[in-house]
Amino acid sequence: MSRYRKFTVSETLAAVSVEVIRRLWSAGRFHNHPILQRIVDRHFDLWADWRTQITMRSVDDQTKEILTAWEENDETVEKFLYSEIIKGDTPLGGEMRLRSAFMEDQDRGDV
Repeated sequence: MSRYRKFTVSETLAAVSVEVIRRLWSAGRFHNHPILQRIVDRHFDLWADWRTQITMRSVDDQTKEILTAWEENDETVEKFLYSEIIKGDTPLGGEMRLRSAFMEDQDRGDV
C-alpha cells in the first residue's frame, strides 16, 4: 500500500494550474490579475499538498540511493580488529580487546 495520497485528475489540474501561475508571478508577469489570484486562493492548500508530496518522493528516492551506496561500500566489518588474550584462570576466560582502524590511525598520528 502506498503511503502517498492519490490525487484525482481535477485536483492534479488545479495544482498544476497554481504551479504555473506561481511561476508566472515569480517571473514578474500577471501578478495583479484578479482571476489568477482567485484560482491561487481557492487551490493553494491543494497545491501545497501536491508540491509537498512531489518533494517527499524525491527525498525518499535520494534516501534509497544513499542507503544502497552505504550498503555497497560498507567496510565496518573490516574496520574493527578483535583480539583475545587468554591468561590464567579468570571467570570469563581472559582478556578481550577491541580495536578499530581509526584507533591505529590515531596512534600513528594520521588523524
